[in-house]
Amino acid sequence: MDEQINKEPIPKERTNNHFTILCQQNGGCMGCCGHDFPEKEKINDAIHQNTLEFRESNPNTTAEYIQFRDRASVFDLRFGVCRNLIKLDNTAPNSISTPTSNPQLGCPLHPARHNNTDLREGHCDIHYLCDTAKSFATWNREKQEQFLSFIHSKKLDNITYSIEMDNGKLLTKFKQEKNNTK
Repeated sequence: MDEQINKEPIPKERTNNHFTILCQQNGGCMGCCGHDFPEKEKINDAIHQNTLEFRESNPNTTAEYIQFRDRASVFDLRFGVCRNLIKLDNTAPNSISTPTSNPQLGCPLHPARHNNTDLREGHCDIHYLCDTAKSFATWNREKQEQFLSFIHSKKLDNITYSIEMDNGKLLTKFKQEKNNTK
């Protein structure tokens, strides 16, 4: 059992079933935005193509965002990646994410971008949290902060971060490192 310290965890509104601060680390986690991810190059290609399609559609209204969302079936993934996952920053359209170029990844349908209206509803599994995020939500604040520091110390690109969050590899490494320092 994990050692408990009398410090409150990060507030529940920041770690509930819809959102965890872990999703916003390292340029954005996309672990829940697909399945059976292939090699990074294909993931980058998928995100690049999605971003080009988003820029081409240039949605401004809710209806236009829904039209963008529904351009493909929820099960029609591109190299295992949801077609709504894009680069959110002003990175040039032809750039590819590398460890030194870590664009912010995310979903243009996320409620944070639409005054808390979740345009993903009916299309995505908006309640999905990886096992790492579920564990994180149960920890006290000190352990949560240690995990955040651990993540930042690894200096991972966002795709590696995402995959290792979703498959539990970062959680396992953190626990091993924590056990080795006792």
